Amino acid sequence: MIEKECSILILSRDASVRQAYLTSVFFRKYWADCPYTLYLCTQEMVPEDNKYDKVIYTDKNMEWGGRLQKALEQIESEYVILCPEDDFLQSTVNTEAIHRCIEYAKENNVGAIRLCPPMLFTKPYNKEYDIVPEESIYRLVLHPMLFEARYLRKFAEKKYTPWQFEREGSAYSREMNELVFCSKMPLYNSVHAWSRGMWTQEGYQFLVKSNIDRSLYDFAKVYPFYMKCRDDIIIFIIKTMPHLSTKLQKCRKNTDEKKLKM
Repeated sequence: MIEKECSILILSRDASVRQAYLTSVFFRKYWADCPYTLYLCTQEMVPEDNKYDKVIYTDKNMEWGGRLQKALEQIESEYVILCPEDDFLQSTVNTEAIHRCIEYAKENNVGAIRLCPPMLFTKPYNKEYDIVPEESIYRLVLHPMLFEARYLRKFAEKKYTPWQFEREGSAYSREMNELVFCSKMPLYNSVHAWSRGMWTQEGYQFLVKSNIDRSLYDFAKVYPFYMKCRDDIIIFIIKTMPHLSTKLQKCRKNTDEKKLKM
């Protein structure tokens, strides 16, 4: 059965229930013919207008990695598209293209494929995909990625925080023989809409353009331009001096993880 082939998992929490609702709104708009089960993994709260096929409840004290592990214990599909609650689809998903992506993963020992470029540190591989080398500090990212479920469970067992999933999980992936790719074409074209308790400029503009009821997003500020400039500088440092950037971020790790644990 095709629903056993893949599932879509939106990993959320009580504090992000409004973002999770908007994710479901755009998902139903831009992937109306999705044949796969759309899961919401949350703590205790769900959107009042629940557009998800299934909800996996945890509890208010369960952190990110624990929620991921519990969700995967209840998902039976061979592949999982893992998405954060603050990445909103912005164009129509081609179901057949997703199916071909899954078939490619099956046939080529692929652990994960990022579904929308660009991605740091990739190298050309073939006409459809760029490969993410083993030495990359970002092999796993918290943007929509297709995972072999068995592969993703190995990371879920670590009960990482989001920061650890991207950095320590990427390092851990070097111990496995599965390949990691990034699609050259946007197969799941989404807007990263939320950062540090604020709407990103891109996300806010997308919400306005989409004529979303302002009450659904006017509860938070928009990410200021000076912070965006700072982030661009950080990205430049990561690109040019990746290992130095890792050391610098580890110095901030304890503070950051207090914010990201939930």
